[in-house]
Amino acid sequence: MSSSPTEVFLYYRDLRDHGIPFCRLHINRLMAKGLFPRAIWLSANRKCWRLSEIERFKATRPTSRPAAKG
Repeated sequence: MSSSPTEVFLYYRDLRDHGIPFCRLHINRLMAKGLFPRAIWLSANRKCWRLSEIERFKATRPTSRPAAKG
């Protein structure tokens, strides 16, 4: 998949601003299971994610939790 000239990339520090509250370890676990968009390596120790893929991921998540019964 090639990126378009207008593609926006997010670093880990930007994910929280886009509604992804997970720690790095959890994100890595989800990526390993294929449950989170794969990161793009910009250099040996610098990775990011496509905003479009993060938006698609968020669209598949539930928006609210059911009320607790008690």
